[in-house]
Amino acid sequence: MNRWMLILSLIVGQIVLLPPLLKIAAVFKFFSLPYGYVGIAAIGLILCVATFTAWFFFKKTDSAIVILSLVCGALLNFCFFITVPVSIDRAISVYFLSQFYAMPENTIDERTARSIIADHYMTDTKAVERRLQEQMITGTIEKIESDKYSKTQNLNYFIKACSFIGNLYAIKDNNCTSALNTNVH
Repeated sequence: MNRWMLILSLIVGQIVLLPPLLKIAAVFKFFSLPYGYVGIAAIGLILCVATFTAWFFFKKTDSAIVILSLVCGALLNFCFFITVPVSIDRAISVYFLSQFYAMPENTIDERTARSIIADHYMTDTKAVERRLQEQMITGTIEKIESDKYSKTQNLNYFIKACSFIGNLYAIKDNNCTSALNTNVH
């Protein structure tokens, strides 16, 4: 088999498998994790299946080509997944545009736009609850009472890493750098 066909088939195979796995996980609620973590788990599962398939069907093929194909496919899946579905799940702009699209009018005034974002986004999407749950899963905060949370050492590492990356890429209004400059830990 042509090496390029092998590479292409393994990469395309991985890309085609991701959406159905995410759909199955959502339908059967296999995971109580946020969407992003489910996607990363699905990419890992796809990588395992692709590795087994490559090993089973292409035993005589150069192993470096098979590994390269698997890694490229996983990286493409990861890049697409982190960029597109997660952005749709989290983006205030997507929420605003979907609400505007659902309106019968073809125009919107600034007051209504502000209301959609400020008054509705946070409650309709349960943004606060979702973010607190995600941060407890990642270990940046921990729940200490029914409605009280505490900082963890992971939060310290996270803020420092984000500040470094923000400064490295000259991100304007880097919240993490502001937090480091304000907080005296």
